[in-house]
Amino acid sequence: MVSTPFTVFFGSSTESATFMETVAAWIEPLPGTKLVLWNSPDAFPASEFTLDRLFQLSKMVNAAVFIFGEDDKIWYRETQETQPRDNVLLEYGLFASRLGVRNTLICRVAKARISSDLLGLTTVNFRDGRMLDGKARVMHWANSARGNASVTASAYSLPACEHVARHLLPQETQNKLKSFRGWDVVNRPDSKSLTVWQLLKREYEFQTFQDAIQFMHSAVDEINRLNHHPEWENIWTKVTVLTTTWGVGHQITDLDFQLAAVLDRLYCTLTKPANRPKVRKQLRRKNL
Repeated sequence: MVSTPFTVFFGSSTESATFMETVAAWIEPLPGTKLVLWNSPDAFPASEFTLDRLFQLSKMVNAAVFIFGEDDKIWYRETQETQPRDNVLLEYGLFASRLGVRNTLICRVAKARISSDLLGLTTVNFRDGRMLDGKARVMHWANSARGNASVTASAYSLPACEHVARHLLPQETQNKLKSFRGWDVVNRPDSKSLTVWQLLKREYEFQTFQDAIQFMHSAVDEINRLNHHPEWENIWTKVTVLTTTWGVGHQITDLDFQLAAVLDRLYCTLTKPANRPKVRKQLRRKNL
């Protein structure tokens, strides 16, 4: 059985990044845990819109931690106070709406002001001399969030295979593509959800139309066994395959690479010279 990691996103301002890394280091040793820090290269790849990527990340992780640091000074009712960076508050709201407030933790540093709409929410507060107490609370939250994530996943009516699917980060996808000749990543904007779908794509070429149809018919049993179905079409001697995992927001997972491997093996088997239909040559009688 495939093991699914408990994936946690970490967000903060640049000024609070060191504190964020400290909290992340506490959670990282938990078995089966994968961290996605906002300042890691895979979190926000080049040439992508930040907001689109935040939507994608909120769909691929199980929980999130946001550091509300003393990033900016403001005047509030004639008093100077400190508050977290505006984008951190925005990102907290985005992830909390997707994951739920129980799986989205706020860590407040010192006297960082919190929005009045969040005053009823219990946060982990870090003041001078309270790091150990804060660590214990963070670890308790992490273990609870792991349980919440497993309950949430089982509540969805998804194919059994998609319960173990995890959105692959861009570098993970590129590393896997090195072993899959002919496959590429394509992006497809979706106007309804305002997100960008990621898919794996390959075109298979055959000698005849009959060979192309045979390939598609022969793949049906293996596709049903995986319970992961592609989007494909046949145009004359060409079969175009697109695959994505809709259960994680139409993103690429290991399931897509498993399907790609099955189709590649079948293609190699059907296109071997020994398996190609023999073309009969018409023999002409010699004139006597």
